[in-house]
Amino acid sequence: MAPATDLKVLCAEAQKEPRSAYVFLGESVGTSVAAHALIDVLVPTANRDFNLEIYDGRTTPMATALDSLRMRGLFPGIKVVWLRETAVFVSAEKRSDLTAALLEAIEDERRDEAAGRLLTLLAMAGWTQERFDSERLGELSAAALKECFGVELEAAQLGALTALQAYCRERGVTISAFRDDSEALLQFVANAAAR
Repeated sequence: MAPATDLKVLCAEAQKEPRSAYVFLGESVGTSVAAHALIDVLVPTANRDFNLEIYDGRTTPMATALDSLRMRGLFPGIKVVWLRETAVFVSAEKRSDLTAALLEAIEDERRDEAAGRLLTLLAMAGWTQERFDSERLGELSAAALKECFGVELEAAQLGALTALQAYCRERGVTISAFRDDSEALLQFVANAAAR
């Protein structure tokens, strides 16, 4: 089945037999279309202020999103939690996909989105704020760059990333420690399924 067909089937099933709560995880690029379609089906516009919670996965701990799922919405109906831009389940092999999305955001002049992706990738590679402030991406070895981005970068791409790093510094955008919250999520899902 094509992805659009899959989404139609998923929305129809959610409308026919809705669960009491839903959680959406992932990058906005990969989940936005499906999340919006399901939200339209599951949460009436009038209830969205209370039954829909959207978090930035780069800065919100998984525990916060899971706690939100455990609490019922203020209005009767379905509770939806969307944890956007989370790197849960993103392995080192997928860094190249995140890098492609980052470079596309730079090319399309979506600098704030690109900045978030850059900081996520660097946090996943173990960078701290001190390292981000003291090292320039343009001065890293090819091996260090491949560790961060999962691919070899062309000179123009590296130049764009270096400019983006300067943009982050100017704006005071900071890097946060990467947490692999996948175990907490998997445990929550297992417990919910056992009920």
